[in-house]
Amino acid sequence: MEDKLKQSFVLLKPEAIENINVKEYIYDRIESKNLSIVKEVAIELTESQIEYLWPYSMTDHVCKTILTRYLENKRLLLIIVRSNSDAIKKTSELKYETRDKFSNSPFKNYLHTPGDIDEFKKDMDVFFHFNDKVIEFKNPTIIGDFPILDNISVEQNYKCALFLEKILNTYNFEEIAQIFMELSSNIKLFLIDDDIHDAKYTAGVILEYFPEYPVEEAYYIAFGVNYLGEFPLTVTNDFLKAKKIIRFFRNYNLGVRMDHGRSS
Repeated sequence: MEDKLKQSFVLLKPEAIENINVKEYIYDRIESKNLSIVKEVAIELTESQIEYLWPYSMTDHVCKTILTRYLENKRLLLIIVRSNSDAIKKTSELKYETRDKFSNSPFKNYLHTPGDIDEFKKDMDVFFHFNDKVIEFKNPTIIGDFPILDNISVEQNYKCALFLEKILNTYNFEEIAQIFMELSSNIKLFLIDDDIHDAKYTAGVILEYFPEYPVEEAYYIAFGVNYLGEFPLTVTNDFLKAKKIIRFFRNYNLGVRMDHGRSS
């Protein structure tokens, strides 16, 4: 176990490999964190490997479609590193530093690293022993039942994923949030991330209260919440309606912040 704690990896995704500035930044940060490179391996992932690396995609067909279109059979670079201690902590710091500096998408975010020793062991098995052994991993937790999402056809899921992929590549969340802030309304409501619920759950709750919303809009809000920590939900001039919305989302263990400020 002690030796494992001294090892970690950095998986460079396609946009990191293609962007020389990002790639150089990652290598510089590896060196500055006193991580030594043990091995570099060019790899490609199958759809099944992607499911094991990101288990939430097993129950969320929209996210699975986006992930597989983005990563399946694409050239990735696996960098295995060592350190005298806390290698996984150092690579996790590297991941968030890189994403904070360069990324504006929940999917095209340049790199993947393990969050703990169990994820490290599981992911290494997926990379190198996927067809040789039974890989143990935590099954995705399914919280809540949303027929409005579960009854969507495979074709509808695919179309939704393609639309979201296009929107995510065109607009960044900060721009959308800024447009929202400029709307003339007494009350603005923001959905708050809790680091527990996944995009499908959040989108499902949104559609339970706002069934008129397109599925892709509910997912975009859910992605924005996860990416920014909070994201615009809706506007209203009715205080009682705003309180009703807050109570509804609270019943599903999702927080909503109310902003009373009127845009100038």
